[in-house]
Amino acid sequence: MAAFFWSLLGLAAILSEFVVPEFVMFFIGLGALATAGLVAFVPAVAGSIPLQVFSWLAFSVLSMVALRKRFKSAFSGTMFDRKRRETAATGLHAQVVEAISPNSPGRVQFQGTTWRAVSYDEELPEGARVEILKQQGMTLLVTKSMLDELEDDLSSRASGSEGDALADEPEREWK
Repeated sequence: MAAFFWSLLGLAAILSEFVVPEFVMFFIGLGALATAGLVAFVPAVAGSIPLQVFSWLAFSVLSMVALRKRFKSAFSGTMFDRKRRETAATGLHAQVVEAISPNSPGRVQFQGTTWRAVSYDEELPEGARVEILKQQGMTLLVTKSMLDELEDDLSSRASGSEGDALADEPEREWK
């Protein structure tokens, strides 16, 4: 009868892991199932409730210490990990498909779909390349891409008079 009790307790604890989010109840359940096995096969343990409780605690702690780190990565989901999901887009680039202004959100093409996008203080025309500063739910906070500004600056220097001014400067040695 004691083995049946420990088995039920173990199964209930393991099933309660779906409700308790910290991945601890699973190991309490494993400890109870191990205690059920011990009670079923060792008559001395079956007759002593304090020994059963001690073995349950010992099995629970041992399984948690030995297996939690290994199992947690396998069982942890990212579906509801909002912080990780929302920072995943930060620093990536998107293409404006509907103009964005400070007072009017637009849309950007990002990862194969379009997203609602806002900008604090910039006018971003259709076709502009933007950098994602932050994801707030299903909205992206964007700014003009620094790469586009750098490319524009370099191309204007190469084709304009600034390029000639740089050519007239003597070469410097870097130490």
